[in-house]
Amino acid sequence: MKKAVAVMLASICVLCSAFALSSCEITGIISPVSSSVKVTNTYEVTLIYNNGDENDEITVEEGKTFATPGDPEKENYILEGWYTDKKLTKKYDFSKSVTDDLTLYAKYTLDAATVTNTISKDTMKSLVKVYSKNYNTTIFGAEKESKTSQGSGFCFYVQDGYYYVITNYHVVAEDLSYSKQSFTIEDYQGNVYTAYLYKNPNKAGSAISPEYDLACLYFKPSSTTNVKELTIASENPVIGDDVISLGAPNSQSNSVTYGKITEYRKITLDDTSEDLSNVTFEVIHHNAYIDHGSSGGPLLNSDLNVVGVNYAGASQTGEGYAIPAEKLIEFLNAYVYN
Repeated sequence: MKKAVAVMLASICVLCSAFALSSCEITGIISPVSSSVKVTNTYEVTLIYNNGDENDEITVEEGKTFATPGDPEKENYILEGWYTDKKLTKKYDFSKSVTDDLTLYAKYTLDAATVTNTISKDTMKSLVKVYSKNYNTTIFGAEKESKTSQGSGFCFYVQDGYYYVITNYHVVAEDLSYSKQSFTIEDYQGNVYTAYLYKNPNKAGSAISPEYDLACLYFKPSSTTNVKELTIASENPVIGDDVISLGAPNSQSNSVTYGKITEYRKITLDDTSEDLSNVTFEVIHHNAYIDHGSSGGPLLNSDLNVVGVNYAGASQTGEGYAIPAEKLIEFLNAYVYN
């Protein structure tokens, strides 16, 4: 009997050992099951609105697409689409799955129809033609001979019943081969006014300078005058900005052309002496068409504020050069403003 009991105890021990081994194997299987749970990656898509609004972020699961964001608004512009590069050359395909973090940039196109409508109804009221007449008279005071030049200009200030206009120096420069000079301004409606070169009593000289190729005239309005003043931008435009030129090329009235800022550089004028235009600083180069007669006209940004004063052009292409807004303000502080 003792042997039998011993055998039974041994069997029980074997069974217990088998059970222990079985328990270890079960424990070993549970761990891999928990680590095999699939983890879904997510990515951040950053939206750069390029319209002054705060940038936004959305989270997208890996391999998923996302809906085109709602069209952001930018004054005087239409959304063209979303791009993956800052230079706005690579348009994003919203049918593609997201596999990494992504930054998208909104690109807009100037709404020329809306802008032109606003200019026609309102902004054009600031544009004027400027005539400078140099002449001689007989001993009896009658006009004997004369020479008249025509350019463009714009109203930038109204005070105490007078309207103040910016134009170019070379448009109103005195021709010393004549004894007398007079100025005439014609507004966008064809009303004509006698104008005068402005002289601030607190400044050393009249408001005219070949170094800026700028001059300031003023005139007294009539009861029918509807001229308005333009706002001058506080900063220069940057390369690539949309711009609009207003002026009177080849005596055409109320011309509007569109273009972009292409660069800043110093230029030398082939057909104008330094006595008439001696600008030595970098000026705006743009491709909004101008021609003879556009000199003195405003160069506007998309907000229709003055960012430059057209003063020269390339006759073959119609591209223009303009005095930057910061230099215009510098001139006004030196000769006009107290």
